[in-house]
Amino acid sequence: MVWAAAGQDGQSSFWVERSADGVEVRESFPADTTPPSFSEEGHEFLVCDDCEISRFDFPEGQLLGTMSPDEETRVGYDIYYLSKTTALASLGEGLLGLLDLGAMQIVQPVEIVGYEPKTTCELYPSLVDDDELISCLSGLYQQGGEYFVSSHLILPSASSNQEHVLVRWRNPTLPPIAG
Repeated sequence: MVWAAAGQDGQSSFWVERSADGVEVRESFPADTTPPSFSEEGHEFLVCDDCEISRFDFPEGQLLGTMSPDEETRVGYDIYYLSKTTALASLGEGLLGLLDLGAMQIVQPVEIVGYEPKTTCELYPSLVDDDELISCLSGLYQQGGEYFVSSHLILPSASSNQEHVLVRWRNPTLPPIAG
């Protein structure tokens, strides 16, 4: 699969297959989603758009399930398989959750130690009356199957320059390291 994005013009996914005649390219759904996140076995993938997370089999592209969060929760743009049955999903406002792939529902929040979600007014003191739960998470990258690297804004900040810190943390579904 090849995922292509063009600025504000949206994104498209294409199946690319080698055949006896060369390379066959066929446009396929889903369109206007994040890049696909493939399972370890490569038999299925997940994508996100502004409204839902979708799970498809590969290579047929048959829809296996969707998760549309409630009105208070937005879907973010990062999703990663953690196991055959679980994924890590960003949920907007820097929040993370474990997604049960069989039920296609968020089963528990994920917090990064030292960067736990806080109310908006705690991270942005000028927004005094905003008590929505948010996080300073600004980017998330999977490092193999065992670790993640996340980028966090340093907040609250007295300066208008955005400073970030990188944090490496362990897959939340793995047992703690002994010792």
